[in-house]
Amino acid sequence: MNKYHGHIWGDLPDDFPTLDLEKAYRNCIDMIGEEHPSRRLMGMGLSGAAYRFRMLSEQDHMFTTSFNNVGGGPPIDDYYQQETSLFVFFIAGLSCLESFFFAMHAMASYYKPEVFGLEENQLRNVKPKAVVKCFKKKWPGSNLTLAMNKLVESNEFDEWQTLRNILSHRVVIPRQITINVREQSNNVIWQTGMAGPEFGDIQLNQLTTTTRRKWLADQLMELVKSFSLFINNQSV
Repeated sequence: MNKYHGHIWGDLPDDFPTLDLEKAYRNCIDMIGEEHPSRRLMGMGLSGAAYRFRMLSEQDHMFTTSFNNVGGGPPIDDYYQQETSLFVFFIAGLSCLESFFFAMHAMASYYKPEVFGLEENQLRNVKPKAVVKCFKKKWPGSNLTLAMNKLVESNEFDEWQTLRNILSHRVVIPRQITINVREQSNNVIWQTGMAGPEFGDIQLNQLTTTTRRKWLADQLMELVKSFSLFINNQSV
């Protein structure tokens, strides 16, 4: 009989890999033990990934609904709400990934504590690319290592990082709106290039957050499947 009951993180969006992640996490609990520091920190990280994705999904819905209703050049109060949704969306999205990588560091500390340390100064340095570097040293050919490496080397991940930094530490990104009178439509450009030369501008429309949410959900699914396989291999 299954000793676990109910969802660990409550009701999450359908595109979050809830069941696969819960199963892998519960396998970890059975192997590592409920009270082990590695398990506790891993649980905190996975909670962060789950809750941040839920937050992202809420802001995706809010921004898309607003853009459909009032467009990309709305009155100031609607403009503020759209900018708030974009701000939270990109910060929550990157936080979701960073939390998952933190959880993987914590999990790995159970098997290789000499590399994946849990001291305060070591935890401060846990970042996605640093986690991948350590996994390459200890499990260079594992599916989890390959999946994490693929993500951190992607252009999409670079975009998330850059936008998070711009929005958190620099500016409210301005918009350039071109009106097509004949077609009665607007072309809305988010002028990210003005705030950070790392990449060009981004078009704002009904798909701006939706397509990026899909990318993130796809990456999480691949990461979780690789995580599950990794745990199963450790138990052999």
